[in-house]
Amino acid sequence: MNYVLKRLLASKPFMYDIHDCEHFKLCASHRLGFCIICSLDNIFMSLVNYTSQALYVHEFVRYITLFYSSFLLFKQEDAYEFLFGVLNLLEMKFDGLKKISGYKPYLLINPSKDFLCSTINFLSCSNCSHTSSQSETWYGLSLGITTKMSLTSALSFFTKAGEFSDISCDACNQRVNAENKILLEKIAPFLIF
Repeated sequence: MNYVLKRLLASKPFMYDIHDCEHFKLCASHRLGFCIICSLDNIFMSLVNYTSQALYVHEFVRYITLFYSSFLLFKQEDAYEFLFGVLNLLEMKFDGLKKISGYKPYLLINPSKDFLCSTINFLSCSNCSHTSSQSETWYGLSLGITTKMSLTSALSFFTKAGEFSDISCDACNQRVNAENKILLEKIAPFLIF
């Protein structure tokens, strides 16, 4: 949780979008329970106004099941799932909100979109050469980046062609081998490692 929140707070354009949105801070939802916009803005403003490097995330801990229903209080949970939970809550809260900063007044925003990636998956029949495609949108790509694998090589591995066997082709109605290729259509402007 701390890692994800630190990375989000370090994404300044993302946090400025949250801070500058047309959302009454400490809204009714927050006073009665939890609001993701108010909570992120509180942490952001505490870091801006104070020299403390500590993150006070008690609100996030108390309402941990809002991010993912199987999360348990005081148990180590998956950071990737927590990030998705934060972005999903932001997407729901920002639906229709506007930015109120002076440089882009009344611009509709949704900071969670800054983390969206999209891919196109191509499947080619080895029998008739028919190719089908499907677009998918993700809140990030899970790449196996290690000390031995750079971002570039991890992306190359992710998009490397693969082969499936015993696939039903829609065009020739045969059980065939098919080549699968993934292309990156859009990469998010923010990457979290």
